[in-house]
Amino acid sequence: MAWEWVAPTVTGAAAMSGMFFTWLTGRQSRLQVERMARRTEESAARDRLAQERRDAYFAALRSAAVTLERMRFQRKGEHAKLAEIDQTWPRGTRSEMAMDAVIAVETYGTLQARLLLRKWMHAAADDDEQRLRATRDAMVDLVRRELGAQFPADIDGSSKE
Repeated sequence: MAWEWVAPTVTGAAAMSGMFFTWLTGRQSRLQVERMARRTEESAARDRLAQERRDAYFAALRSAAVTLERMRFQRKGEHAKLAEIDQTWPRGTRSEMAMDAVIAVETYGTLQARLLLRKWMHAAADDDEQRLRATRDAMVDLVRRELGAQFPADIDGSSKE
C-alpha cells in the first residue's frame, strides 16, 4: 500500500521544485536586468562628466590662448594683429570666455585643475606673461594626462618641440 503514495509524492515534489526554480530563474533575471540598467546609468553619468570636464578644459585653454596671443602682440607692438584679435574677440567676449572657463573648471575640473586655474588668475591679475605661459603649459600637460591624450613621444619624454 505504501508504494501507491511514492509516485504522486515524487511527482508533487518535482512539480514544487520546478516551480521554485522557475521563480528563482525569473528573480535572477530581474536582478540581472536591474544591475545592467544601473551600470548603464553609471557609465552614462561617467561619460557625461568626462565630456563636461573636457569642454571645461578646452574653454580654459581657449581663453588662455587668446589672452597669451593678445599679450604677445601687445609686447611686440604688433598693433594690426592686436586689432584683429580685438575685433574677433572684443573685450566683452573675452571676459565672457574667461568667466565661462572659470565656472566650468570650478564645477567639473579636478583639484589640480582648479589649483592651476587659481594660479592663472593670480598671474593674470599681475599681468605676468611668463607665469601665464608656465601655468598654461602645466594645464595642457594636466589635460593630456586626465583625458588620456598622451602620445608615445610625450610619455617617454623624447618629444622635441
